[in-house]
Amino acid sequence: MTYPFNLSLYMNSSIVGGRDAVNFTVALSGPGENIVAPYDYVEFNSTAPGGAPLSVPSNYTANGFSYNPLGLTNDFELIFGGPGGGSQADIGTANATLGLAYWDATTGSYQTTPSAYNYGGETGETVTGMNIGWASGSGGPGGLTTYGTLATGPSIMQGLWNAGAPAGTEPVTVNVNPSNAFLIVDAVNTSASVSHFLISEPLAYPAVFGQTLWLTPGTYRISVGLSDYTPVERTVVVGSSPITWSLNLRHNVGAGVYTPLWAFSNAQLAALSFGGSGTPSSPYLIFNNQRAPMAGVFGLYNDYVFPVFPGVFFEGTTATVAIVHGASLSAWTSTSQYPGPLLPSTNDLQYWFWNVSNVALADTTVSGWFGSSAYYPVVFDTFNVVFYASSGNLVAGNDFATQGEALLSFSGGTLFGEVNVGGGNNTIWGNTFTEAAYPNSTISVAPDWSGVDVGLGIELAESNDLVYNNYVATPTTAWLLPLNLYSGTPWSYSDTWNISKQSAGVPHWAANFPTFRLAGSITHSWFQGGNFWWDYGVANPYNGAVNYIGHLPYVENATTLIVYVYGPSYYYSTYIYNGGDYVPLP
Repeated sequence: MTYPFNLSLYMNSSIVGGRDAVNFTVALSGPGENIVAPYDYVEFNSTAPGGAPLSVPSNYTANGFSYNPLGLTNDFELIFGGPGGGSQADIGTANATLGLAYWDATTGSYQTTPSAYNYGGETGETVTGMNIGWASGSGGPGGLTTYGTLATGPSIMQGLWNAGAPAGTEPVTVNVNPSNAFLIVDAVNTSASVSHFLISEPLAYPAVFGQTLWLTPGTYRISVGLSDYTPVERTVVVGSSPITWSLNLRHNVGAGVYTPLWAFSNAQLAALSFGGSGTPSSPYLIFNNQRAPMAGVFGLYNDYVFPVFPGVFFEGTTATVAIVHGASLSAWTSTSQYPGPLLPSTNDLQYWFWNVSNVALADTTVSGWFGSSAYYPVVFDTFNVVFYASSGNLVAGNDFATQGEALLSFSGGTLFGEVNVGGGNNTIWGNTFTEAAYPNSTISVAPDWSGVDVGLGIELAESNDLVYNNYVATPTTAWLLPLNLYSGTPWSYSDTWNISKQSAGVPHWAANFPTFRLAGSITHSWFQGGNFWWDYGVANPYNGAVNYIGHLPYVENATTLIVYVYGPSYYYSTYIYNGGDYVPLP
């Protein structure tokens, strides 16, 4: 796609074979594109046996007031969501207009719906980081004169036209240093019955995405903060003119880690560091002095328990950086929203590393996010640590007490052209992978929520990684995927799961990490070589793998159903292949 483009989605009632039907059509226009195509249709069994065929479509009224048998309102929704399966997406920038209209046969034209809200209630996919307001006058999509406007900003749920909120949005620019601070926006409602906003709660927006927010006219409290810096708060009245606020946060070690740690540049890495200069011999040392759970604004999740914010998110950085004895990244989670009673009161946020190099995660206890889908190997919503399209990194000496899936490292791929193909050449050494006990919740839960006995330790979908001297005791130990996790296409990778058998005292170093000495055996044996696998020599009751003592290499040859992948067929896989571990540790 090339910007700008126009996308129209049509839903039309019709008659097909004497029965009610709904047809869906897509129209796309823009530079180089001009497409109108049917997308799908639904035909209803709306006639009695032997009854006369219909000649006029049955009436269906969607007015937002009536409830259907499922207890949902009959309404129309145009939604922005994550890529599928109930997932969550964080939006960095947004600029669009939105129309929601119906055909009026009397006037022979499309008419804007009488009222609207900027949120929906009948889909699981969600997004944050965009503000949807409304405007009236010329310039609306499809010639509409009342329409929604989409811009960068906090996702405050509110009414739009004829539903409470005033028209228009205005920019509020917060020029903050460091530029990777978080902006926490709270809509101030002064009346008992909320007049402008349906919901008033703090919402966080990462300044790494941009420092200009678009807000509906009203009063807001904006708190600007970053871990190890003193937060600053200001009340602003958004009206008819832009607002600019410039400030320098004051470094304050006593503040500790109270926001996620995000960096999209080497300079932003330096702002998160309490020492070092960003070189291999003197890596940046990332803040780790967390004293309490982060505020609930950072522990948000959607109905499918996809978390909104990772606790650490580095993107595109190249300076040498070390997260040693890292923070717990725990945050308060809401137990009042659905499905809160099934969740612990605090949850540990994830580590995300996107297109980075020279990152060391070492000597850290990692628990990670506990969600509803504790085990689904081709979805990374619950992986504790994720490296994507990243090369030349080190994961060493960590204790993964996972509540679902522990470590994922995968490359980019091709999807209408190559996208972030990098990845691989990472070292995974000296880590312990176990499954954590099910966390306490306010009510008892069904087994599929518990995560017990379905945890996964290591998952790779890239080549040339070196994985050795790890203690892997999760029910399913490891999996080298036979597909590209970015595009879903079949793929063949090759990684190394051991070094040659040698004395435990021989030191090794990962490239570009001279300060991390890799030596010894994680099982305290006299030699180093491969990894310890709990089911080597044991019939694994959780996935059917049988790896006989003396049979080399160890491959975790699972025989049970893994995941529904390709159409109507099921996929079974040898988990570790293209080599396997030839020197498993006793």
